[in-house]
Amino acid sequence: MTDTKYTPSFETLVKYALHELDDNRLTHGQTRKFLKETYNVTDTDIEAAFEAIN
Repeated sequence: MTDTKYTPSFETLVKYALHELDDNRLTHGQTRKFLKETYNVTDTDIEAAFEAIN
């Protein structure tokens, strides 16, 4: 088994970010940390997802 992280599509990343922000009530910083630790995404990807949400 490898330690390769899943790379979500942009649309899926937006859904994941929205879920963490709304349903789990994480802050932007907590959401960013969670997404970077869990998935193969960059700060740029996450920032674009946040922009799409707003």
